[in-house]
Amino acid sequence: YFQGLPIRLVARPDPGYLFTGWTGIQPADQAVASVVLSSTGVTASAGFELDCSASGDVVLNEIQYNAPVDADTGDWVELHNRKSFEVDLGGWTFRDAPDGHIFTFPVGTRLTGGGYLVLCSNSAAFAGLHPAIENILGDIGFSLAGDGETIGLFNASGGEVDTVTYGDSAPWPEEADGNGATLALKNPLLENSHAPNWAASPAGGTPGSENDDVFQPIEADCVEEGPPLLRGDCDADGTITIAD
Repeated sequence: YFQGLPIRLVARPDPGYLFTGWTGIQPADQAVASVVLSSTGVTASAGFELDCSASGDVVLNEIQYNAPVDADTGDWVELHNRKSFEVDLGGWTFRDAPDGHIFTFPVGTRLTGGGYLVLCSNSAAFAGLHPAIENILGDIGFSLAGDGETIGLFNASGGEVDTVTYGDSAPWPEEADGNGATLALKNPLLENSHAPNWAASPAGGTPGSENDDVFQPIEADCVEEGPPLLRGDCDADGTITIAD
């Protein structure tokens, strides 16, 4: 029925990914393509790769916005330095919106390469439940919204480094809304503004360290090892084709 008719194909990468080209059709470098079906069929695969420049050097990596009553650490946010070099956070700010609360990092605050730092709304409560975790900073002077909000990290010049608008309902993991879990980024290289890239980290999460309980390996030029992550591969055949 469709033989001889042009079909429009559009390659739409997920946030944080780049379209790299088509396999099986020409022109291969255009995200919007047109194919004409024949009796022999057409096989077309769209290629995508991780955009390693999508996020800054320091990312919002884990969020506790509504801790359970029986394990109340207060609200906290974990920062992660994706790079191998130390970052000077002195004069940087952490903010929420629309409330407009601002926490300014003290002069001399540094985040080691590959390191983690937990910003606490209640450092005493946090330390009471996580006494072994020393890479914390606070009190920041405000809590996070229990029904979701925008939080952001800004450098000393006021430039945006990273921003996340989280929620307490799908597509965001609902287990983090007072049920003991945290919002944990599956991989710090993933685009953290995209809700499916977050998972519920049970039992209070992994503050101050890698989100190893939800970690999802990916393959990219900026990653040395790990199996490929193919988004849109609905039939799990290892390629993204028209059939998907």
